[in-house]
Amino acid sequence: MDVEMDRHYPVKIAMVAYNQEKYIAQAIESVLMQKTVFDYRLIIGDDCSNDSTATICAQYVEKYPDKVELISNPKNIGLLANYKQLFDNFPAKYIAILEGDDYWTDENKLQFQFDLLENNPHIGLVHTDCDLLFESGKLQSGSHQRHIGSIKNGIVFEQLLYENYIRPATVMFRQELFGKYVPVNEYIRLSFTTLDYPMWLDISYYTQFYYIPTSTAAYRIHRSSISNSNRHEKIAGFFQSIYDIKSYALEKFACSVALRKSLINRCIFDQITIEMEFQKYNNVYRMAQNLAILNFKSLMIRLLATNRFLIDLYAYYLRYRGSVQKS
Repeated sequence: MDVEMDRHYPVKIAMVAYNQEKYIAQAIESVLMQKTVFDYRLIIGDDCSNDSTATICAQYVEKYPDKVELISNPKNIGLLANYKQLFDNFPAKYIAILEGDDYWTDENKLQFQFDLLENNPHIGLVHTDCDLLFESGKLQSGSHQRHIGSIKNGIVFEQLLYENYIRPATVMFRQELFGKYVPVNEYIRLSFTTLDYPMWLDISYYTQFYYIPTSTAAYRIHRSSISNSNRHEKIAGFFQSIYDIKSYALEKFACSVALRKSLINRCIFDQITIEMEFQKYNNVYRMAQNLAILNFKSLMIRLLATNRFLIDLYAYYLRYRGSVQKS
């Protein structure tokens, strides 16, 4: 590695990429448009794409050698290992994340977040609102609108346990926190399907987070995305993976019994909703048995979901509604 490549930068942007030839140029351009008074470097980890993603990235490296660097994995190593090599091998004071199919929309994103972290040493991670871009081309501005008034600043560990509202494309955080508190090898051993959520939880236990209610990025929604798939198995599997991450954090940080019960109930509520949507009523009945009676809502859901007559009645209603809509 030459002197220039070994140079430390105040901010580095980690971009994992795999088969994103349609989007990668827009992602890279959105990094290059950033206006900053400091040097930054974009490190792209292409995980053995079988399309032209790596070729497109290489063209940017050739054109902007002082800004863009590419690691081409000779074989597919997976999302988490790909992220780990980007974080481990290229030290910086701050890390920003931008996956290869998302893009930044605010040319001052890096500078604004950099200034906030520089002036507030008690803050470990800063994130913003973002827009949602659907495959139809529709852009939904401000995906956090439903969270207005509920997203807190400060120690947000318990809030994040209930819901992961932080989009990776919107963050900047202190890299030293990653080195101290984020055991990626453990995530891999536990077969976590994503890095961002367990990383937010591990970091948020030790440091304060800060939210900026301004959109700085666009997050692309794919029909093939696991979390947005219309296939029951994929959606159920996605929610199970989220449950596994929550369980990991509950155990690791020895959370209170009350918090454990409340959070497990929340996960069961979500799973019951999915099973009802796909008319998997036997699963609904089975899951409802595990609900703890913590409040009136949990009592009513358990009574309704464990009553086979009411479940069958609801199933009949869904079939009737479907037949009416088709006629």
